[in-house]
Amino acid sequence: MLAGAYWTWDAVSHYGKRLHRIQVIDTIFVDIVNGHDNARADLRALGLPVSWARYAGLYYWHRSSLRTNPHWRRYAAELTDTNLAKFWITHPGRFLSVGQTAAIQAQRMRDIYLGTYPPAAGYRDGAFESRVVVVTWLIHQLPYHLGLYGLLPLWLAMAGVAFVALRRRLVPWHRDGAVVVLCLVGCAILAFIPPGFFESISTTRHMVGMNLATILSIPLSLGLALSMILQSRNATPQQARIPTTLAPFGSPARVKAGHHRR
Repeated sequence: MLAGAYWTWDAVSHYGKRLHRIQVIDTIFVDIVNGHDNARADLRALGLPVSWARYAGLYYWHRSSLRTNPHWRRYAAELTDTNLAKFWITHPGRFLSVGQTAAIQAQRMRDIYLGTYPPAAGYRDGAFESRVVVVTWLIHQLPYHLGLYGLLPLWLAMAGVAFVALRRRLVPWHRDGAVVVLCLVGCAILAFIPPGFFESISTTRHMVGMNLATILSIPLSLGLALSMILQSRNATPQQARIPTTLAPFGSPARVKAGHHRR
């Protein structure tokens, strides 16, 4: 309900529309047209003047950015999320490249110059909450440029464990745990898309939702996998052959082989 209310407000709000346009400009000139050899070709693909290549690498609030051009509003129809999405669909190589860059920035977990507590909390400036420090330190032990090469296999592995748990359901809580893992993995993927491909700046901070959902999924997936392994080892051959069905109201029930109605 809250998400629907936000989307409704965002669609009609002047501030929301202005924010999205600024984010599109940032994405185009920081992530796509960032000074490489294909800048003019990318601008043509976006329906923008090739002369705008001079703004490569300049985000919206830079003193020499596109906003200083008095004619940029003539192309407002091309400076939209829809046009940006069309570019990503037709340029998969650039899509993966920008996604990898965003994933590397997300791997930083947090901007170290930002503290955890508000100014009036009584802590020194830039003080961290201890759990934030531990998780950030652990993530920083991974190879710096891992990015999508780590995220995609991790998401696939956790989703795979959840699907296996849904299929087997060796104990009642496996179904609930699998549903939670799938929801968290789905939320992590969805939370990656806006800051990764439609915002461009402050990516590390904006990836907090993706990082949180991914980190919460890891112990749940490990618990599911370990539980299924232990249950499989402890199950007798007769128990392994008994199919699991759902009784009324979703409670698990064991149905002995040979007792099915004909």
